[in-house]
Amino acid sequence: MADTSLIIIPGRDNSGPEHWQTLWESKFFGCVRVAQRDWAAPRREAWVAGLHETIAAQPGPVILIAHSLGCITVAHWAAEHGAPPAAVGRARKGPGAGDVVAALLVAPPDLTGPGPIRPWSGVFCPCRARGCPSAA
Repeated sequence: MADTSLIIIPGRDNSGPEHWQTLWESKFFGCVRVAQRDWAAPRREAWVAGLHETIAAQPGPVILIAHSLGCITVAHWAAEHGAPPAAVGRARKGPGAGDVVAALLVAPPDLTGPGPIRPWSGVFCPCRARGCPSAA
């Protein structure tokens, strides 16, 4: 089985050189950053597609590490594409390529309240997430 990949999913405007996600990317082996087509004007469908392409390109299981609007992107991805790792693992005797085995969601924004993310609430709401798949 291939090593686990860490997928960094930044929020709007990507993450600058001193942002914790950028520092983790340079520190930990196996980190891959999602390359969104437009960081300044996020579109839900495009961001979810970018995340899905990145996950599918990994040779082994993945851990998602998301920040801000990236967390909402993960929730939409899980609603559209997520499969419970336990079911996948039982079928193949363990997680394989592109299987999400864990997710770290840091500072998900309130899309309905005031703040810098508010202009994108119509693009990312409603959040159709059905809950994160669980191996338990």
